[in-house]
Amino acid sequence: MKSKTSINPLFTFLEGLCALLMVGVSVYMSYHYFSTHFSMGLEGHGSFCSINDFWSCDKATNSPLATLFNVPISVYGLVLSFLFFIGPLAGKKSINDTNALLSAINSLGCLFLLFYSLFALGGLCPMCSVYYLLSFLLFFLHFKQKRSFMKIHPVTLLSYGAIMILVSMGVRYKVMAEQEKMDGLSKKIVENYDRLRRIGDPKSDDALFIHPPKKSFAESTIRLSVFSDFQCPACHIFSEMVPEILKKYKEHIAIQYFSYPLDANCNIAIKQQMHPYACKASYVAICSKDKFAKVHDELFENQMQFSESYFNTFMKEHNIDKTCVESDETKNHVQRTIALGDSYGLDATPTIILNGVKLNLPPVNFLYFIFDELIRRAQMK
Repeated sequence: MKSKTSINPLFTFLEGLCALLMVGVSVYMSYHYFSTHFSMGLEGHGSFCSINDFWSCDKATNSPLATLFNVPISVYGLVLSFLFFIGPLAGKKSINDTNALLSAINSLGCLFLLFYSLFALGGLCPMCSVYYLLSFLLFFLHFKQKRSFMKIHPVTLLSYGAIMILVSMGVRYKVMAEQEKMDGLSKKIVENYDRLRRIGDPKSDDALFIHPPKKSFAESTIRLSVFSDFQCPACHIFSEMVPEILKKYKEHIAIQYFSYPLDANCNIAIKQQMHPYACKASYVAICSKDKFAKVHDELFENQMQFSESYFNTFMKEHNIDKTCVESDETKNHVQRTIALGDSYGLDATPTIILNGVKLNLPPVNFLYFIFDELIRRAQMK
């Protein structure tokens, strides 16, 4: 009986619940780290906790403090959270005292990371913030239970240390294996890119910019020309990749857009109607003028809602001139971009021209491999 701690059942339940929630958050953040850095999917890693430029998990995942000894810091949080969860179940004084000490240390670490995110990264990771709050709450619960924060139980502490070391070593091996695999893949992707025929960047006054160049398109380190269709599902996927690309390469990249609607209403190469509102969407986007990037994103977000009534409402909301949308000049603009796409032998949308090389939509990390190499080569000149 002496090994048991006199505890408040409600606080004990809250400790367990708090620790369990911390486990869940840590699992998500660990998954987010691996999907961000080692994803092989077509889409970007995407995340419900990357809300905007301030509230973004990517800020933490891509920061210098995202790992410690090549192990995602979220893994350390996961192990700690699991150990915190054991305390209420075991009810032993040695475990609860050790958990109280570790909860104090963990809270100080969370406080440091909170200020680091705010002042060094200029934003907060929403899921990390949830972990911080839960950590502070857990410390408070230990304090209310009058736990001994200064009592050292060597056997328990050494056991915890052994668990932490074993788990971190296993994860470190996994991270290094994944990194080695990605390095090998990166080399192959760049070699394959270098083998492809250079056909040159599209030169046209009809380009609309998703992200304009600093000086000129030709002088940009990464030159991305996109032939796309506003009603094409794969094009929608690429449009969702663009914000991630800009977060990483904004200073180095220029992205220009060319309409290539797979719509028989304006593209004579389309024999069977595929996307009946793609031409109309292109006309609307062209007439958005200096709001093109915003309109581009919104049209792709709502492509499943396309209809005549949708476009009528959309044009009113964005103050887009109906006369411009219906004008011959706008329609001729689309005809010219279709002809330009045909000159590149387009057989699918989206098709991208990356520094003069034609590519169909690759996984976003494959593009990152090439982007990084293009930047490296430009810096060596």
